[in-house]
Amino acid sequence: MATVTGAGATVGPGTAAPDGAAVRRRRWVRAVLVGLAAGGVVLGARATGLLIGGPGLLLTVVLVLLIPTSREFSRRVLLVGCVLVGWLPVLWWAPMPFAGLGRMTVALAATAALLAAWVAAAPQPARRLRALVPRFRVVDAYPVLVVGAGAVLLAPWLTVKTPVQSLGMLMLSWDNSAHFGMFHMIRTTGVTADVLPPPATGGPWQFASYPQGFHTLVAALVEVFDGPQVASVGGELLSYTRGAALLVVAATAMLVAGLVALPSLRRRPLLALPLATLVAAVFLLGPASSAFYDGFGNYVLACALVVAIALVVVPAARVLSPLHLLALAGAVVGVAQGWALLGVLAAPAALAALLPLRRGRWRTRPVRLLACVVVLVAAGACLARTVVVLATVGVPNPLVLTGGLSQPNLGLAIGAAAAAIVVPIGMRWWTRRPERPRLVALVAVPVAGVLCSVVLVVMQVAATGSVSYYGYKFMTAVEIVALCLLAVLGAHLGRRVTRRRWLVAPAALLSLVVAAAATQAFGWTFAQIPPGPTAGLETAAPAGLVSREMEYRLIDSPPTTADLAERVGGGAPDLPGIVVYLDVTDGYPVDPMMAAQWYFALTGTWTAEGNALASEITLHGRAMQDWATVAARILRARTDVWIAVRPQEAPALRALLPTRLAARVTTL
Repeated sequence: MATVTGAGATVGPGTAAPDGAAVRRRRWVRAVLVGLAAGGVVLGARATGLLIGGPGLLLTVVLVLLIPTSREFSRRVLLVGCVLVGWLPVLWWAPMPFAGLGRMTVALAATAALLAAWVAAAPQPARRLRALVPRFRVVDAYPVLVVGAGAVLLAPWLTVKTPVQSLGMLMLSWDNSAHFGMFHMIRTTGVTADVLPPPATGGPWQFASYPQGFHTLVAALVEVFDGPQVASVGGELLSYTRGAALLVVAATAMLVAGLVALPSLRRRPLLALPLATLVAAVFLLGPASSAFYDGFGNYVLACALVVAIALVVVPAARVLSPLHLLALAGAVVGVAQGWALLGVLAAPAALAALLPLRRGRWRTRPVRLLACVVVLVAAGACLARTVVVLATVGVPNPLVLTGGLSQPNLGLAIGAAAAAIVVPIGMRWWTRRPERPRLVALVAVPVAGVLCSVVLVVMQVAATGSVSYYGYKFMTAVEIVALCLLAVLGAHLGRRVTRRRWLVAPAALLSLVVAAAATQAFGWTFAQIPPGPTAGLETAAPAGLVSREMEYRLIDSPPTTADLAERVGGGAPDLPGIVVYLDVTDGYPVDPMMAAQWYFALTGTWTAEGNALASEITLHGRAMQDWATVAARILRARTDVWIAVRPQEAPALRALLPTRLAARVTTL
């Protein structure tokens, strides 16, 4: 019989079992060495430029998809997407010591190192290596197709060639200037605006009270394919347009992936096709698309994250699962950092995870419990920071402010909200599945949306006499979320029908027809727009291929004001004070206030004081005397204010101003 002696045991004549501690040490050493090698390769390739551009973007996608959060490909996309969207912006909340390499280079190297070390540390590395590769099903092709469709619909954003064309296209909607300004400051300073010291001209930065999760994510994407070095102003314009479009396409693909990963759809591609098409159409052709063309990319991302919360919650078997809680908390934090008012919809969706209230759903190991507590504390800290940032808003009640956007289709919004309320209640008797209580609990999302919409309408009518910006914008969000929730609910309603074999063939035809119809659910996407200029004349754009055509028109014939991209790129005036740009031109201009704000955004000088001065640019005509009146009013407001105009307009403007004011007219 074998006897145990020392650290080993005899297992046969002249054979001893290896020392367990020694084997573990060898595995740890192997893991460290392999991890350092993998991280070093990525770090070196990024530093030398080999993994910049397309290769860098491809590496990022591959590394993200290799993270073994789920065995299913689409479920993995959803979980990793929620984690990244919610937690990645934290890296820009404080200065980092590796500015030369960039945050994303370090993050990619660390991810590669951890994945390689995890594989090397296993007793059987080959088996663990196979675990990195997800399982693919037919429905996993749908999010890939969505990426292709998004690339086609947002082709102007992805293929624009010059800074002037990019700026001309972005001038189609007013809010693009603000969002580019926040992105540009993050790129040039390395942190969000609330972390920066006050500007030398006094007062706060214009967007120090604005959560900037969307803008840090765009900056992260730009750093992936352009590197950490900040390009010229024109180069950053081109990078922003590509990054914003890629982020919206990725968010749409994430939702479609989360939808088809539901257990009720995973093996039912025919049922999944029309539902996935509906979700994609909402974001690429419908109300979310309109919001993106209006310049509200952060808002679109926040709407997507509310739906993502429901997709994480519905199939979750346990409450205290660290991975699912990390994804769920990430989505909630992402909503707060994107458009905080949507927390009204995100909260009931997240709380549905608590149901059903069974003791077994709360059982977990101590280590997992500790991990869950850490996640909740971290999420609470992020939400508290967002509240602190929002608390610095200088307007007494920002919810009654006015602004430009595409008004929602009230009939569709009301119908979608009503259906999202009625269907879950009906499902109380229709389904008999473990996820039923969480599905029924989703009724609280549209109910909360309707109640909040009523409160906003009453508040705005009492303050201004009409429904305005935030009221319509929130109702649009309710419409977007309700339509997507109907797809989630439809996945469970349709399951019982498709089990009948004699309906398979008709279901295949019906699936294709309904999917095609879903692409036209928000209007005829191939409608033509009338001839004539569009940029700067309206702050809203129709969705789908109509907006695509408008953008191509602006790329071909950008407004005269778009030459600001080249003028600022050649060097902005370096003056001790606030420089306000006046777009004095006989060409095709945009609103002069928008032009002044674009100057602030492009030069990184957008302060609250500068924005207040730009609001004084109101014209009664476009004669030089009208511009002189505006210039005099701005110059008299403060002694440290300068007016910048094109060189050819400067002499005529100076001649119409008093000498002491004319001395503060500079050229750009």
